[in-house]
Formats: sequence, structure tokens, C-alpha cells
Amino acid sequence: MKNKSAKITEIVKIIYLIIMCSALPLYMKQGYYMLGEAKGVLYLGVSAFFFALLFILKILEEPKKLFCDPQKAMIIGAFVFSNAITLFFSCDKRTAFLGQEGWRCGFLSVFLMISFCVLFMQGVKLNALVLSLILIIPFSTFVLGILNRFGIYPFYVYGANPSFLATLGNINWYVGFLGIFVPLGIGLSYGKKFFSLKGSLTNLYVVTGLVALFLQGSDSAALVVIGTYGIMLYMSFGKRKSFQRFMAQAALLGFSMELTKILMELFGRSYNYEEGIILMVCDMHIGLIVMAAAFFVYRVSRLFEEINVSFIGKFYRRALVVLGIVAAVSSIIIVIMADGYFGNGRGIIWQISVDIFKGLSSWQKLFGVGQDCFYVYAYNHSVWAESLLNVLNGNRLTNAHCELLTILIERGMIGILTYGVLIISVIHGLIKTFDTSDSSKKEHAAMICALPITSYLFNCSVSFSTVTSTPYLFILLGIALFVSRAQERE
Repeated sequence: MKNKSAKITEIVKIIYLIIMCSALPLYMKQGYYMLGEAKGVLYLGVSAFFFALLFILKILEEPKKLFCDPQKAMIIGAFVFSNAITLFFSCDKRTAFLGQEGWRCGFLSVFLMISFCVLFMQGVKLNALVLSLILIIPFSTFVLGILNRFGIYPFYVYGANPSFLATLGNINWYVGFLGIFVPLGIGLSYGKKFFSLKGSLTNLYVVTGLVALFLQGSDSAALVVIGTYGIMLYMSFGKRKSFQRFMAQAALLGFSMELTKILMELFGRSYNYEEGIILMVCDMHIGLIVMAAAFFVYRVSRLFEEINVSFIGKFYRRALVVLGIVAAVSSIIIVIMADGYFGNGRGIIWQISVDIFKGLSSWQKLFGVGQDCFYVYAYNHSVWAESLLNVLNGNRLTNAHCELLTILIERGMIGILTYGVLIISVIHGLIKTFDTSDSSKKEHAAMICALPITSYLFNCSVSFSTVTSTPYLFILLGIALFVSRAQERE
């Protein structure tokens, strides 16, 4: 009975993944009108059904297997408990439970996300066919986004305009989706033989995704690239062979940049959005420089390997950390000194959000005002409502346009602490697994999980949680915990 239940559970997990990666990105009820609401309701319905089904199967199988690691159980338990306290004391319990209309990132969504994180902690077997079914729709959204940017719309969508792309809608939602699925493809490509059939198909997926990312128009795409290749470089410094694989991925990045430049040269007149930072970089033929540098460093690394020159990866890692800290501090200083109107007024929004947090009661500073209750709380206070309406010319603001700042207001310091501990423990476990594993498959699995998780965090420093990005993050967190735990058992 247990073995049969385990097999059914595995099949149900795979079906859920395929639906989440195909139906959710594609689903549109009334075109772009209230698209976030349509996708949010679909996510809640599908996830609630599959959670109930998997929960029953787990009870039939062996419920004790859900938490084999007491430390991880405590971290996840603390996360759930803090969210429950936030819900109980929220300023609007209906909104906190179901989520704000158009967003649906309330307690119910968070509970379902963390539940699937726990369920995927038991692992899932994904063969080439299943991966193809999972990635075919994301690949299609890459292609559709590229076509849309050049004014090509293969089919009619109600409410279409240059601010909306593919079937994901607003470019911030589109970048959030790409911030998961492009790094996921890069992670898959990382462990493949570069010129093999599987490697070539994966490389095609990566190049298409990167070009879509470069063309979409939002500058936050640069953070996706920095986060993805930054963590990949850091982990790759652990071993010489891994570093050489990184150079192959760097060459692929350079090729994608140059291909973007060529597309803009050929079809630039049809481009229907503002050219951002990445397009300016691509226009300078930086892609060619990246490809040449990657090939040169790769050949030097192979030469050093042949003449037995030691690989000082730990030193390189420390240097990269120092550079990262310097870059982060410099960015913070630039943001503080800026006039506040950069990034569509993000500076002003962040300042108002900080002021809102300062005005919370001591209890609210600890546990927040309620999940997805940023809008409800802010616009029910005349001072904040007037400030936001003046800054946004009457448009409503539903979050702080920085996920950590949004969580700080909605779930408080305890909420952001439990969320941060969960994420940091997962990334630390993946790096440890990558460094200590003798299995190339486990190294590859650790890299696949680490890239989209880190990319998501970088992008959400200037963006927000959505049902087309955050649920995938929690699934990856669960798989990452499985990968780390499997290594610890050996």
C-alpha cells in the first residue's frame, strides 16, 4: 500500500508541476484585463486541489517522512507560525487571508506555497520528457515576448499595449517569470555537454530566454543577470572543472547579448518600448568582449590544469564577496543620494514605505499589518494616502516595489526574519552540497536550484511577489532542501 501510494504521489507531483508551468502562465480570462486576479484565482484553485490530494496520499504513505530533519522542520514551522500570528492580528482579515484583489498573495497563498515546499522536500523524479513538458510553455513565452517587443502579435489579446508582454502581462510580472525560468535553463545547460543534442537544445532555450530578458524593457533584468551569473561564478570557484563550465555559460551570455544587438540593428524601428540599460550595453558590442574573454580564460584554465598549477578557488571566492559587498554598498549610497524618481519613482515609494513602517505600533513592527494588506493599511491613513496619491498621480500602490520592504510592513520583523533564515539556510545548504559532493549529478542539481532562487532575490529587491514567480520559488526551495539533505545523509 505504501509503495503504491508513493508512486501515485510522484505522478501527482509531476502533473502539478506541468500544470503550474503551462496552464498558469498561459491562462487569461479577459485578456490583460484583471489578469493578475485571473491567474491568482487559478493558482489558489489548482494548488488547493493538489495540496488536498497530496496530503491524503502522504497520510496513506507515511506522514512522519514529511519532516526528517528537525532543524529544517523548526525553520519552516517558525515561518508558518509567524504568518499565522500576522493573519490573526491583521488590519483586514479577509484581505490578509485571501489576498488583495489582482494579486492574491495572502495567507492562503503563502500557506499553499510553503506546503508545496514541504511536499517537494521529499524529492521528485524528472526525466527528459517531463522536463520538456515543464519548459515548453516558458520557452513559448520567451518567443512571444520577443515578437511582442517588435510589434508582432500572433493572436489578438484584449487590452494589448507595449507595457504588457506574452501571456504574463505587466513587464514586471514578465521579468519575475523570466527570473525563474531563464536561470533554471542556465542551470540545466551548466551540466550538459555543450555541443551534444541535449546540450544544444538547452542552449537554444537559454539563448532565447536571455534575448527575451534583454529586450523586454525593464532595467531589473540586469539584476536577474547579475544574481544568476554571480552565484554561478561563486559556486564554480569551488572546483576547476566547474569554473570551466562557467566560462562556457559566460560565452553563451555573450552570444545572447550580441544576438540581441543584431536583432535591434535589423528590426530596431519596430521596437515598441524604451531602451534600457541592458540594451545600451548590448549596443556597445560587450557581448563580443564577453565571448572572447570567456574563451581566453577557459584556454588559460585548461593550460594551468595540464601543467598542474594549483587552483586557488577560495581566494577567488573571497575576492568576489568583497567586490559584491563594495557593489552593494555603492548601490545603496547611489540610491540614498538619488532624487527618488529613478525606476518609476521607486526612491520616493521606498521612502514613504519606510515612513509607514516607522509609524506602525510596536506589535505591528514585529508581526506586520497583514499579508497583502499594504494597500488597505496605507490608504486608510489619510497622511499616507495623500502622499501616495500625489506621487502616483492617482494610481494605487499595492506594495513597496521591494519585496523585503513589503514583507517588513505586511509581516513585520519576525516575518522577514523567518523568511530570510529559510532562504539563507537553503542557499548555504546548496553551496555546501556543491562543494562537498563527489557526484556530478548532485553538483548539477545544486546549481539548478541555486540560480533561480538567487535570481529571484536579486530581482525582488526592486520588485514584488506575484503568483507567476513566488510559487515556483517555494517549489525550488523544497527541491533544494531535498538535494541538501540527500548529500548530508552520505
